[in-house]
Amino acid sequence: EIAKDLYLVNDSAAWRNSLFKVNGDKIIVFGASGYPAQAEKTIRLIGEQFPKQQITSIYVTHPHGSDIDGLKVYVDQGIEILADEYTIAAIKAYPDFAADIDRFKFRTIDHEQIIDGAHFYVLENMHSKRQSFVHFKDSGIIFQADFLHIAFDNTIAKVIPNYTRTFIDFVRSKQLKFKRIVGNYQNNNISVEVMNKTYDAMM
Repeated sequence: EIAKDLYLVNDSAAWRNSLFKVNGDKIIVFGASGYPAQAEKTIRLIGEQFPKQQITSIYVTHPHGSDIDGLKVYVDQGIEILADEYTIAAIKAYPDFAADIDRFKFRTIDHEQIIDGAHFYVLENMHSKRQSFVHFKDSGIIFQADFLHIAFDNTIAKVIPNYTRTFIDFVRSKQLKFKRIVGNYQNNNISVEVMNKTYDAMM
Protein backbone atom coordinates (compact mmCIF):
# COMPACT_ATOMS: atom_id res chain seq x y z
CA GLU A 1 0.00 0.00 0.00
CA ILE A 2 1.63 3.27 -1.10
CA ALA A 3 -1.29 5.53 -0.19
CA LYS A 4 -4.76 5.12 1.28
CA ASP A 5 -6.56 2.40 -0.72
CA LEU A 6 -3.87 2.56 -3.43
CA TYR A 7 -1.60 -0.46 -3.96
CA LEU A 8 1.54 -1.06 -6.02
CA VAL A 9 2.13 -4.43 -7.71
CA ASN A 10 5.50 -5.48 -9.18
CA ASP A 11 6.30 -8.47 -11.34
CA SER A 12 9.01 -10.88 -10.17
CA ALA A 13 11.68 -9.16 -12.25
CA ALA A 14 10.67 -5.72 -10.95
CA TRP A 15 10.41 -4.68 -14.59
CA ARG A 16 6.70 -3.90 -14.74
CA ASN A 17 4.63 -2.02 -12.22
CA SER A 18 0.90 -1.57 -11.88
CA LEU A 19 -1.46 -0.01 -9.38
CA PHE A 20 -4.90 -0.83 -8.13
CA LYS A 21 -7.30 1.38 -6.23
CA VAL A 22 -9.94 0.07 -3.85
CA ASN A 23 -13.18 2.05 -3.89
CA GLY A 24 -15.58 0.38 -1.48
CA ASP A 25 -16.47 -2.98 -3.00
CA LYS A 26 -14.95 -2.08 -6.38
CA ILE A 27 -11.36 -2.10 -7.64
CA ILE A 28 -9.80 -0.32 -10.63
CA VAL A 29 -6.52 -1.73 -11.97
CA PHE A 30 -4.02 0.57 -13.67
CA GLY A 31 -1.56 -0.73 -16.25
CA ALA A 32 -1.56 -4.50 -15.70
CA SER A 33 -2.48 -5.70 -19.18
CA GLY A 34 0.90 -5.99 -20.88
CA TYR A 35 0.70 -9.74 -21.43
CA PRO A 36 -1.70 -12.54 -20.42
CA ALA A 37 0.44 -14.03 -17.63
CA GLN A 38 0.76 -10.62 -15.97
CA ALA A 39 -2.99 -10.07 -16.16
CA GLU A 40 -3.74 -13.51 -14.73
CA LYS A 41 -1.30 -13.12 -11.84
CA THR A 42 -2.56 -9.62 -11.02
CA ILE A 43 -6.20 -10.73 -10.96
CA ARG A 44 -5.31 -13.72 -8.79
CA LEU A 45 -3.24 -11.61 -6.37
CA ILE A 46 -5.99 -9.04 -5.94
CA GLY A 47 -8.57 -11.77 -5.44
CA GLU A 48 -6.47 -13.34 -2.69
CA GLN A 49 -5.90 -10.03 -0.91
CA PHE A 50 -9.39 -8.58 -1.38
CA PRO A 51 -11.82 -11.51 -1.74
CA LYS A 52 -14.88 -9.37 -0.96
CA GLN A 53 -14.10 -6.74 -3.62
CA GLN A 54 -14.53 -7.03 -7.38
CA ILE A 55 -12.30 -5.72 -10.17
CA THR A 56 -14.60 -3.61 -12.33
CA SER A 57 -12.15 -1.81 -14.63
CA ILE A 58 -8.68 -2.03 -16.17
CA TYR A 59 -7.04 1.23 -17.26
CA VAL A 60 -4.90 1.38 -20.42
CA THR A 61 -2.60 4.34 -21.08
CA HIS A 62 -2.02 3.78 -24.81
CA PRO A 63 -2.51 1.05 -27.43
CA HIS A 64 0.95 -0.42 -28.04
CA GLY A 65 1.01 -4.22 -28.12
CA SER A 66 3.18 -4.41 -25.00
CA ASP A 67 0.49 -2.49 -23.10
CA ILE A 68 -2.64 -4.31 -24.29
CA ASP A 69 -1.72 -7.93 -25.07
CA GLY A 70 -3.20 -9.14 -21.76
CA LEU A 71 -6.55 -7.38 -22.07
CA LYS A 72 -8.51 -10.47 -23.10
CA VAL A 73 -7.86 -11.97 -19.67
CA TYR A 74 -9.81 -9.07 -18.15
CA VAL A 75 -12.49 -9.27 -20.82
CA ASP A 76 -13.02 -12.94 -19.97
CA GLN A 77 -13.81 -11.80 -16.41
CA GLY A 78 -16.37 -9.25 -17.63
CA ILE A 79 -14.10 -6.33 -16.67
CA GLU A 80 -14.47 -3.07 -18.61
CA ILE A 81 -11.56 -1.27 -20.26
CA LEU A 82 -10.91 2.39 -19.40
CA ALA A 83 -9.09 4.27 -22.17
CA ASP A 84 -9.23 7.38 -24.30
CA GLU A 85 -11.08 7.39 -27.63
CA TYR A 86 -7.95 6.93 -29.76
CA THR A 87 -6.75 3.98 -27.68
CA ILE A 88 -10.15 2.31 -27.81
CA ALA A 89 -10.22 2.62 -31.61
CA ALA A 90 -6.77 1.04 -31.83
CA ILE A 91 -7.74 -1.83 -29.52
CA LYS A 92 -10.79 -2.51 -31.67
CA ALA A 93 -8.53 -2.71 -34.74
CA TYR A 94 -5.92 -4.98 -33.07
CA PRO A 95 -5.83 -8.24 -35.08
CA ASP A 96 -5.25 -10.47 -32.05
CA PHE A 97 -8.61 -9.38 -30.60
CA ALA A 98 -10.66 -9.68 -33.81
CA ALA A 99 -12.41 -12.91 -32.83
CA ASP A 100 -13.44 -11.61 -29.42
CA ILE A 101 -13.82 -7.86 -29.86
CA ASP A 102 -17.62 -7.98 -29.58
CA ARG A 103 -17.17 -9.07 -25.96
CA PHE A 104 -14.96 -6.12 -25.05
CA LYS A 105 -16.65 -3.52 -22.85
CA PHE A 106 -15.21 -0.01 -23.06
CA ARG A 107 -15.57 3.16 -21.03
CA THR A 108 -14.15 6.24 -22.74
CA ILE A 109 -11.92 8.54 -20.73
CA ASP A 110 -11.94 12.21 -21.62
CA HIS A 111 -9.16 14.68 -20.94
CA GLU A 112 -9.37 15.96 -17.34
CA GLN A 113 -12.07 13.47 -16.40
CA ILE A 114 -12.27 12.33 -12.78
CA ILE A 115 -13.34 8.78 -11.87
CA ASP A 116 -13.43 7.68 -8.22
CA GLY A 117 -10.78 10.22 -7.23
CA ALA A 118 -8.47 9.47 -10.17
CA HIS A 119 -7.79 12.43 -12.47
CA PHE A 120 -7.13 11.41 -16.09
CA TYR A 121 -5.20 13.46 -18.65
CA VAL A 122 -4.88 12.66 -22.35
CA LEU A 123 -1.91 14.20 -24.18
CA GLU A 124 -1.03 14.46 -27.85
CA ASN A 125 2.56 13.21 -28.15
CA MET A 126 5.00 11.49 -30.45
CA HIS A 127 5.18 8.21 -28.57
CA SER A 128 1.59 7.23 -29.32
CA LYS A 129 -0.46 9.97 -31.01
CA ARG A 130 -2.62 10.12 -27.86
CA GLN A 131 -1.53 8.77 -24.52
CA SER A 132 -2.97 9.28 -21.06
CA PHE A 133 -1.78 9.23 -17.48
CA VAL A 134 -3.54 9.38 -14.13
CA HIS A 135 -3.01 11.66 -11.14
CA PHE A 136 -4.21 10.58 -7.72
CA LYS A 137 -4.51 14.07 -6.33
CA ASP A 138 -5.26 13.17 -2.72
CA SER A 139 -2.36 10.73 -2.57
CA GLY A 140 0.19 12.77 -4.51
CA ILE A 141 0.83 9.88 -6.91
CA ILE A 142 1.08 9.88 -10.72
CA PHE A 143 0.89 6.69 -12.77
CA GLN A 144 2.30 6.86 -16.30
CA ALA A 145 3.71 4.59 -18.99
CA ASP A 146 6.51 5.57 -21.38
CA PHE A 147 6.42 9.33 -20.85
CA LEU A 148 9.34 8.93 -18.46
CA HIS A 149 12.04 6.28 -18.89
CA ILE A 150 13.96 6.41 -15.63
CA ALA A 151 16.41 3.71 -14.55
CA PHE A 152 16.12 2.03 -11.15
CA ASP A 153 19.16 3.93 -9.87
CA ASN A 154 17.74 7.28 -11.12
CA THR A 155 20.54 7.73 -13.65
CA ILE A 156 19.60 10.61 -15.93
CA ALA A 157 19.93 9.88 -19.64
CA LYS A 158 21.84 12.31 -21.86
CA VAL A 159 19.27 12.08 -24.65
CA ILE A 160 15.60 12.53 -23.75
CA PRO A 161 12.67 12.01 -26.17
CA ASN A 162 10.44 14.99 -26.84
CA TYR A 163 7.35 13.22 -25.46
CA THR A 164 9.08 13.28 -22.07
CA ARG A 165 9.23 17.04 -22.37
CA THR A 166 5.55 17.10 -23.39
CA PHE A 167 4.65 15.25 -20.20
CA ILE A 168 6.78 17.37 -17.86
CA ASP A 169 5.64 20.63 -19.46
CA PHE A 170 2.03 19.58 -18.95
CA VAL A 171 2.51 18.51 -15.33
CA ARG A 172 4.13 21.85 -14.63
CA SER A 173 1.53 23.90 -16.52
CA LYS A 174 -1.30 22.24 -14.56
CA GLN A 175 0.70 22.59 -11.33
CA LEU A 176 -0.03 18.99 -10.44
CA LYS A 177 1.13 18.29 -6.92
CA PHE A 178 2.83 14.94 -6.47
CA LYS A 179 5.50 13.24 -4.41
CA ARG A 180 5.92 10.07 -6.44
CA ILE A 181 5.60 9.00 -10.07
CA VAL A 182 5.03 5.30 -10.64
CA GLY A 183 6.35 4.19 -14.01
CA ASN A 184 4.61 1.26 -15.69
CA TYR A 185 8.14 0.09 -16.55
CA GLN A 186 11.25 0.01 -14.38
CA ASN A 187 11.31 2.78 -11.77
CA ASN A 188 8.18 2.95 -9.63
CA ASN A 189 9.34 5.72 -7.32
CA ILE A 190 10.36 8.72 -9.43
CA SER A 191 10.67 11.86 -7.36
CA VAL A 192 10.02 15.49 -8.28
CA GLU A 193 13.77 16.07 -8.10
CA VAL A 194 14.51 13.29 -10.61
CA MET A 195 11.82 14.55 -12.95
CA ASN A 196 13.31 18.04 -12.85
CA LYS A 197 16.83 16.73 -13.47
CA THR A 198 15.51 14.77 -16.44
CA TYR A 199 14.02 17.92 -17.90
CA ASP A 200 17.24 19.88 -17.31
CA ALA A 201 19.18 17.22 -19.25
CA MET A 202 17.30 18.32 -22.37
CA MET A 203 18.37 21.94 -22.09
